[in-house]
Amino acid sequence: MAGTYTLRWTETNANGTECSDWDEVEVTFLKGTLADDYNIEAMPDIEAVVDVPAIIKASFNLPEPDTGADAEIIMDGLFYVDGGFPAGAEVIEVRRVAEITTTYFPVADADIGGEEYVLFSDLVGMQNPLFNNALNNYSWEITIAGIDEVIDFDVDFSLITYIDTPQDFDDDCYAMLDTKGFNMSFDEATILAEGDQACSDDALGFSVAITYPEIAYVDIDGDITLDAKITTDVEFNDGATLLWGYNAPADNASAVDIDGKTEIYLSEIVGGDPTALSGHSGTDTWNFEITGLDPGIYEIGFDGIA
Repeated sequence: MAGTYTLRWTETNANGTECSDWDEVEVTFLKGTLADDYNIEAMPDIEAVVDVPAIIKASFNLPEPDTGADAEIIMDGLFYVDGGFPAGAEVIEVRRVAEITTTYFPVADADIGGEEYVLFSDLVGMQNPLFNNALNNYSWEITIAGIDEVIDFDVDFSLITYIDTPQDFDDDCYAMLDTKGFNMSFDEATILAEGDQACSDDALGFSVAITYPEIAYVDIDGDITLDAKITTDVEFNDGATLLWGYNAPADNASAVDIDGKTEIYLSEIVGGDPTALSGHSGTDTWNFEITGLDPGIYEIGFDGIA
């Protein structure tokens, strides 16, 4: 089993009789007899959207706790990105999910931009000894944000053991129990808005087309959600009403009144919750008509939010 052992070398003669000269050395085995039972489940490639968070899920198949292991031997998780995570990348949430409960950990060291090696223990500010690794049926979910460019990069995730926290992963001593790799890619979603002039008695119509890149495995249970905010530089007047349509003509009444507002969320208009990012693809077109507006020039904005 993993632990520190004292080995004694004793000089003997040709007859096997021990002589007086001997020496001892301590040897630490960072992998025990259960090492082959430590497995990381396959981690799929993540296809995400620029400026939108993505969640990495790491699940382990671990044996029963190696109770005979040396308490000084630490088990940790290690992310590796050749050349470092993209500039601006940060961890905004870490949670450990079990069958019964989910535990949220304060993020101790959020900034991972430019870092090639990132340890679990640095993210959450705590260590887990190998002898107390009763983490069966657990998964760790790490939410990464701040990536504001079109980019893709490969990530290796490893379960490792060590006594002294590695500072230089090229030279310091640690052992790998298992490793899995996956790719993260971020591409842009585009928003195209079109509107027309309208006479004072006519409806003001405008449409917004949102085109999504390929999206896959960005979240776990619809955790990453989408919404949009419609803004105007001139307050909508009393009596103004809004109709909307999703990939269809604008013939649905807004679930909320717009009079007196300078901003309103799309989820409020349709009368529902923000939708999950997962499952979006291709182009969605939203059509709007506003009637009863006072004459004037309105600067209307449409901002996507995740």
